[in-house]
Amino acid sequence: MSNVLFLRRGFGLTQDYVAKELGISRPTLSKKENNQLDWTKSEMEKLSNIFKKFNKKYTIEEIFFSNNFAISEFND
Repeated sequence: MSNVLFLRRGFGLTQDYVAKELGISRPTLSKKENNQLDWTKSEMEKLSNIFKKFNKKYTIEEIFFSNNFAISEFND
């Protein structure tokens, strides 16, 4: 599972909501979450800002380039 998918689900965000915020379709978001399409820099920045509303510690590096997420991440 990608970090984006993990965080989106963990924060209780729907694909429809996130796709609308990013200005992409829900099917495109699904492909990006499943690593079938690459993220643009703009999408990474927007998504990082969405997740920071729930937890300010997440950086683009942690969201898109780290594999160290665990369930405990939501308890901080």
